Amino acid sequence: MLEESEKIETEKISVGKMGLRAGLVYGLVMVIYSLIINFAGLTMNPNMGYLVWLIIIGAIVWAHIEFKKNNGGFMEYSQGLGLGVVMVVIGGIISGIFSIIYMTFIDANLLKNMLTLAREQLEKQPSINDEQIEQIMKFYEWFFQPHWLFLMSLVSSAIFGLIVSAIISIFTQKTNPDPFGAN
Repeated sequence: MLEESEKIETEKISVGKMGLRAGLVYGLVMVIYSLIINFAGLTMNPNMGYLVWLIIIGAIVWAHIEFKKNNGGFMEYSQGLGLGVVMVVIGGIISGIFSIIYMTFIDANLLKNMLTLAREQLEKQPSINDEQIEQIMKFYEWFFQPHWLFLMSLVSSAIFGLIVSAIISIFTQKTNPDPFGAN
């Protein structure tokens, strides 16, 4: 019995495994967040994007804390960086797949509404003429397709995850003073 508890205590978790686990949780949280935003009619509210930042930061900090709990209280900077990126990319894939399903089957008008809002914003710009607005809208119509939005979301998630993880890891890292010892 004592040997089993010692084994559990010294069993460590890899960055990949923790990143996958945290990414699944983060992805689920983002799906729930998206559902709440969509059903509350706040999809077009630009301020709701700030809440996503807080969710990502909180999720990365949580993943770092959990990783350290499972690794004797230690986490190297590179482990924190890798963990955050893996987590955000896995979560981005889950959230992106949900978005494609949502925009295709649940609310097919969402993209049309996004394009309408984009046109309204462009028309408010005195420095942009009608011909320029039409050119921009053609690009938007091409770009605002679920598969392109998914791809861009994935790329931006990876970049954003890298930047945020790099900053957070500075504060959450804790180097093991005896990396070859019992810890």
